[in-house]
Amino acid sequence: IKMKKKHVSRKLKSAWRKHVDISDVDQFLEEQRQEERIGSIDDKTNDELFEVDSTPIPKNKQRKLTKQAYRKQLQESIPATFSALENTSKVADPITKRNHVRTKAERKHFIAESKELKRNELGIVRKRVIEAAAQRKANKKKKVQERKLSNIKFGNDLWSDKDPIPDELKSEWYTHETVLHHLKNTGNPLVKTNQITHTKTSKLKAIEKPHPGISYNPTENDHKDLLNKVVEKEVKIIEKEKHLDRCVTAKLSKMSQAEKEKLSYEEMIEGLPIDENDLDSDGSNEDDDNDEYKPLNAPVRNKKKDKKARRKKKLAQIREGRKIVLEKEMKKLKDIEKVPTFNKEIKKIEQHLKKQKKNRVKRLKEKKITPHRLAQERFVEPEIEFNENLADNLRTLKPEGSIVLDRFKSLQKRNIIAPTNRNSAKLNKSKLRIKKKLFKRNSHKDQDMQM
Repeated sequence: IKMKKKHVSRKLKSAWRKHVDISDVDQFLEEQRQEERIGSIDDKTNDELFEVDSTPIPKNKQRKLTKQAYRKQLQESIPATFSALENTSKVADPITKRNHVRTKAERKHFIAESKELKRNELGIVRKRVIEAAAQRKANKKKKVQERKLSNIKFGNDLWSDKDPIPDELKSEWYTHETVLHHLKNTGNPLVKTNQITHTKTSKLKAIEKPHPGISYNPTENDHKDLLNKVVEKEVKIIEKEKHLDRCVTAKLSKMSQAEKEKLSYEEMIEGLPIDENDLDSDGSNEDDDNDEYKPLNAPVRNKKKDKKARRKKKLAQIREGRKIVLEKEMKKLKDIEKVPTFNKEIKKIEQHLKKQKKNRVKRLKEKKITPHRLAQERFVEPEIEFNENLADNLRTLKPEGSIVLDRFKSLQKRNIIAPTNRNSAKLNKSKLRIKKKLFKRNSHKDQDMQM
């Protein structure tokens, strides 16, 4: 325990401040200054100090303001950011003659103010006041319209074919990357989209009307029509399978393993010398033939032609040339006689080309309706789900189909998403897996060698 000194020096003011306790005096003075700033309780009225609450508050419940009352309270209250600027002091200004900018109401003369009050009581309003109010209203409306229009920019025509690149940038000295960089940083970026984004992938309707025979209460004709469609579809599938069996499966002969081995053996020994006697006779004949030397190119003598032979050759060439010219002229005469046949052939070709053009247009139209092959799997039309025996009432009706599946198949049919199959997806994943290669490190190899 620290003992307090009994006898201390009080010679100087610093000793008095150090050893004399004046905290109670400081606290009293601080309270007095606080009262001067915000005012004492004696100066305030009862309405400022107390509030009469006439509504009863139940126990364990706190009174809550409504949303409208809370918003109104927020609007009337001063924001917390401006609370530091508010003067809460009650101390009078020590400088009585301080420069102060008077408001418009303070500058108004008291006689003019009294006259204006009398006019307002009688309902008399000056013309310039009415005009000023109308002008303020018009200016306010104009500003609102300008603010709305400022957000909308009509400077660029989205559908114009005009080149967005300015003329000053169309120079061989500017690269394409430089032009794009300049336009991007000047507020006019050149955005190019793929042409496929502006064209529809398919002309099929997003929502197709279902067949009326699928209804839970169809007519007799609609139900029969639906049954006929399902039967036709099944018949086509069966005919296709029969066609494949007839054209492919039946033509491929089935062989046992022994027959396959025998056939492969015969193919392998094809052309090989098997008989030894034949080999000996062939070898002896080859030896006999090889005894006599025969050159590949026989010697040719350079025999010069005389004048008669050269003249004959020249005349033969002239006759050959005349013959060729005569044949060409005769062909022209024959072609002139064949003009009607040529016209018929040309007409046939034109008709064939027209037919091809019609078929091409037809194929293009069908292509816009039929689903394309976007991935490995082809689009398969979903089977028509229906009840062969109609239900008597809705309670015994069995619900069929799914809205989610129907929308999913519609997206696939309209070439928006690629058709997939779970089994094929699993196979593709297994194909993409990379096999790990195992090998021994050099350090381990050295240890094995040492051991």
